[in-house]
Amino acid sequence: MPELDADDKVALSLTEVLQPTSTEHLVFAGSVADMLKKYPLADTIRDAEWVMFEGETVAHVSRIYHDIGADVALTYTQNCSAPTLAKQQCGIRMEDANSHAVRLAFKSASPFVVGTLGPSCLNDSSSDEEAEEAYEKQARTLVSKHAHGVFLDGMPDMYHLTVAARGAYYGAHARELGAYRPMIGSVVLGPDGNLADGTTPYEVIERARDLHLDCVSIEGLDCVGAEARSSRLVDAASNAGISILVRIKADTRAEERTEQAQMDDMQAVQIATRDLAQSGIRFVGPGFGAGPEMAGVMADTFDQL
Repeated sequence: MPELDADDKVALSLTEVLQPTSTEHLVFAGSVADMLKKYPLADTIRDAEWVMFEGETVAHVSRIYHDIGADVALTYTQNCSAPTLAKQQCGIRMEDANSHAVRLAFKSASPFVVGTLGPSCLNDSSSDEEAEEAYEKQARTLVSKHAHGVFLDGMPDMYHLTVAARGAYYGAHARELGAYRPMIGSVVLGPDGNLADGTTPYEVIERARDLHLDCVSIEGLDCVGAEARSSRLVDAASNAGISILVRIKADTRAEERTEQAQMDDMQAVQIATRDLAQSGIRFVGPGFGAGPEMAGVMADTFDQL
């Protein structure tokens, strides 16, 4: 194993912070895509094109999240796997897009930069084997450019999560690349509070160690839902020996956000963050439709606690 450099040591630090016995709190950045949607013709620009040709805009969004309170920057690489780029026929290499995206995330000056892999690897592959290889190669690229961890984002069911974890594990734990990188598996809950295949978030947590996950991220809960499930999530995580990240979605849609609605949303986020922290959940972040202001409220709430 090579001598550890500064980023390897930061990766080890992130692994320690993610341990269930740690007492530290972290605020994760929210969606870069939600912010980019506000730009003209955003719907016509693919993720890899944003990274390669509008990099300063992507870096600017990451800096906004950091400046307002996020501790963890996430690379904008959910749809930058080799199968997805081949399907798009955009002429961009996976290695180039992911390497550049890591550099852009580092511009945020966040203490931790985590490389993101989305479900597109499996969605755009012809087989599980091809998808696993794509996840491994993308994870290796992110780690080789010094990302401090790996984030399996937007997994709709256990099938997607299992394939992603199997592939990414070999990239995140490649000894020749230095220190092992922690893996965070993010699952999306539907209106019924479960994954698309009916798996409950508690069952995902129970299986996390088998998938080599250090942390499970829960996506799709609003403030009320997050508070209602917090105690049970903490109990499940304690039994499994892992940590939990809760990314809270916006309570109101963008077109309905009056000034009063925004104030009400942020007050609800403040209360939810406080209650989550007091229940034992130490990692939070903005989820679907939420922006940097939520990260700021979360960071301020942690500071007050």
